[in-house]
Amino acid sequence: MDQLGAKIEAFAKKAPAAVLIRRVLQRDLHPRRMDALFQDTAEEQYEHKLLFSTVMQLMIDVILKSVPSLHRSYLLHQEDVPVSPRALYGKVNGLETGISRELVRDSFQNLSPVVRQLQAKQPPLLPGFRTLMLDGNHFAATERRLKVLRNRTAAPLPGHALVLYDPEYEMVRDVIPCEDGHAQERTLLGPILEQTRRKDCLIGDRNFCVLAFLAGIADRGG
Repeated sequence: MDQLGAKIEAFAKKAPAAVLIRRVLQRDLHPRRMDALFQDTAEEQYEHKLLFSTVMQLMIDVILKSVPSLHRSYLLHQEDVPVSPRALYGKVNGLETGISRELVRDSFQNLSPVVRQLQAKQPPLLPGFRTLMLDGNHFAATERRLKVLRNRTAAPLPGHALVLYDPEYEMVRDVIPCEDGHAQERTLLGPILEQTRRKDCLIGDRNFCVLAFLAGIADRGG
């Protein structure tokens, strides 16, 4: 153990940033935190045999492109997953959008103090204002379509999201997911307006320049 500890210490001295980032992410995505977040946020879904933290671990493999699909990740970790592939996909497909949003918001709240502690905040783009960037992201149409749609040239869009980016922290502060890929981005502006406060400066394209939204920002002193 002493020999192993010495090797870890040597690695930490040579690559302190890598060790720090890994430790911060391990804390942020700790299974107990993830399960608590699910239990506090879920409205209809519930945990039984399959925990939200287990789903997260499987999805991380896919997100980081360690494996090409969720099924492949399942096969690699099958001994740690107490349900069938069908049950796993049912859990993932039924994941409430509110949970996805809270995962992003919680990560910002958990990690932004680290940025401040490291004195890594960027100078404000507009002194005296909290500047936030607002943009929409339409997910690419998937080629893994239903059989009845494979002969059609137009692929159905799987969904989209409205993203609020904080350039001072260089992090996404909030995300508003939407399962309807053909819905207008401006229909998701309500939650953004709710958190707008005095001395906020929101930067977005002309698609967000609707009277109700702009008037709401002005009413809040932004």
